[in-house]
Amino acid sequence: MRRIMVAHQQLGPPPPLTGEEALQTLLADKAGYAGATAAHLGVYDRDLLARPDGTVPPVALSELLEGPSLAVYHAFLEEQMLSDAELGEKYEKNEVVKPYWDPLLVSDRGAYEGLIGDLFESHIVTFTKHCRDRVAIFFVRKKNGSLRIIVDARGPNRRFKRPPSGGIAAGESFAQLQLEEGEEVLFVSQSDLKDFSITWRSAWR
Repeated sequence: MRRIMVAHQQLGPPPPLTGEEALQTLLADKAGYAGATAAHLGVYDRDLLARPDGTVPPVALSELLEGPSLAVYHAFLEEQMLSDAELGEKYEKNEVVKPYWDPLLVSDRGAYEGLIGDLFESHIVTFTKHCRDRVAIFFVRKKNGSLRIIVDARGPNRRFKRPPSGGIAAGESFAQLQLEEGEEVLFVSQSDLKDFSITWRSAWR
């Protein structure tokens, strides 16, 4: 840990990012946000924030997974976290980031405290006396005009190895579909789970 602390002190504070730069870094093309620009950024407005109302507790992620996916979940911290030496190398390569904050939350302490209170009531955040890393919060506008919360977690993300490839289908998958003999109709449907990414919980701390 001392090696990491010394490397951090030698590098000094990271260069600041604009909101657009932070958005482009976080919402990369591979995440399905190609073309995201500063025009998508929104300023915090409590009335527009999309979040669960807190009446229904989040579902444990371990209850939603099975097979290999569940095994990956249980072994995630042991297999995906970098060692102190590997993390120290990242610091030495100047891979230090300064998270981007919504400007209103920076200037208005009351708005910030109100947001944290709302997120706590929605079971999205909890409290701890021990800080291992820091994140920031900003927002992007959804198609319906509401605000989607974005957590700039590039700092904590440095602690993990490159994630394994997933099995998410791409658009080209449709060109590879084949109907069984005797089938003439392919039924396709689409669904959307409201606030899905913030309605489940993990056991990680």
